[in-house]
Amino acid sequence: MTTLTLAVAVLLGLVAPAAAPALSQKKPQAAVLTGCLDQSESDYVLRDERTLEQTALLEAVGFPKEGFAKYVGRKVRVTGTKVSADRGTTLRVRRVDVISQTCTPDQEPQAPK
Repeated sequence: MTTLTLAVAVLLGLVAPAAAPALSQKKPQAAVLTGCLDQSESDYVLRDERTLEQTALLEAVGFPKEGFAKYVGRKVRVTGTKVSADRGTTLRVRRVDVISQTCTPDQEPQAPK
């Protein structure tokens, strides 16, 4: 019985370290993104301030999702954790700071006449 217990312990010791890397997952990255906050159907998204293309889907952390509503149409800085998802980049937002009350695409500088 003691020999069997020792053999099992040795096998587990050899197998467990090999399995450990498979169990570890990529850690979410802390991120700070800037852009235009917008509503798309029932979701809130961050859009590039120049092209207005969606850059991230926003998820509220520590406040209700509806808390994003007061920032729609404003240029904001969002702080949170970036995760990958089927729908692209998702940011789990912990904080929203207003940079500008309006959000319009940047104009190209015009050449002097």
